[in-house]
Amino acid sequence: MNTRKALLEKRASLILEAQKILDAAGAESRSMGSEQEQSFDRLMADADAIGAQLRQLDRQNQLDAAMKMLETPVTTVIAASRAASKATNGNEEYREAFLNYLRSGDGSEVRALSTSTSSPFAGYTVPEVTEARIVEKMRQASVVRGLAVTRTTPDDRKIPLEGDLPTAAIIGEGSEITASDPTFGQKTIDAWKYAVRVQASRELLDDSAINLESYVIDRAALAISRLQDEHFWDGTDSNQPQGVIQGLIAAGQKQVATGQTTAITSADTVIDWIYKLPVAYRRGAVILTSDEVVKMMRKIKDANNNYIWLASDVNTLLAGGAPGTIMGVPYYISEYVDAVATAKYVAVYGNFSYYEIFDRGPTEILVNPYSRASHWQVEMTVVKRTDAVRLNDDAFMMLQMA
Repeated sequence: MNTRKALLEKRASLILEAQKILDAAGAESRSMGSEQEQSFDRLMADADAIGAQLRQLDRQNQLDAAMKMLETPVTTVIAASRAASKATNGNEEYREAFLNYLRSGDGSEVRALSTSTSSPFAGYTVPEVTEARIVEKMRQASVVRGLAVTRTTPDDRKIPLEGDLPTAAIIGEGSEITASDPTFGQKTIDAWKYAVRVQASRELLDDSAINLESYVIDRAALAISRLQDEHFWDGTDSNQPQGVIQGLIAAGQKQVATGQTTAITSADTVIDWIYKLPVAYRRGAVILTSDEVVKMMRKIKDANNNYIWLASDVNTLLAGGAPGTIMGVPYYISEYVDAVATAKYVAVYGNFSYYEIFDRGPTEILVNPYSRASHWQVEMTVVKRTDAVRLNDDAFMMLQMA
């Protein structure tokens, strides 16, 4: 029986017994005797004690709910739940069946609770809270995903790509408003399939002390997000997402480090690059580059052999650690930026609100308990379908070596 329900029923029973004693004395038009008073006081004391238990139970439930919200940010859960199947996979029954599926490979319980599956390999979508943790883990592991706009989409769709902005004008009363419409292109959002296999020993899966969800999430999300982050930088837009820099070459969105092929040695190059990005896109823009480029910029010196990174004494600068900006612009490090070499694109300064990542539906998992049976292992294949696109070329400016 539910603990709260049992306590409420017991408390109600005690109060009714006390009421009977009070009613009996009233019917006889007399005061309660000492024995009746003792019984009445005992019943009410017991009822009060149960009331205290109920209040404590309510506080514990509130605390548990608050702790759960801390573990899973509300905004992340909302985003994940929109992407996840709406039928059954958010409830506790589905979650328990899904965990059993991970441990045993038996999908009968999950299948019974699922109204349908969109999986291309007959796997199953993860519960919504698990999906939220996967999405958050991928965001933490991917530099670009943390900067860009991430959306969920249930199917292929065409989105507009912004071209020229419209032109505004001030007009007099009764004058005609001349139309100056913006130009738009189109891009079809696909769903490139990222997959990884996670292997676990049966001993590990049977160990009740192991958090199986965390085990799968940590390995799968990290592996997938690393490959995605590489494609988010320079993906070809053919059988993989469009990277931030893909296509910017043809658009001419670059500043060439004139005369510098294997090292950045001139501060003028950095200044020209920063100011080449149109003013309209600088608010909120950041720099994405490599450790190598940052190190080279920090080594640039003036004619007196003083480091010029920040107007600060070099000893103070070194003691305080690396500055957080390049010419006042926040910068982020990606391990997938090309090494500094002739004609390579080594940094991009841009407004990443114009780079969008589209996750297609929820994460799916297929458990295979047979292929690695001779090793007493279970193999789990995790699939996440994703595409990405740059919405406006003008919002980004690359730095290219000569």
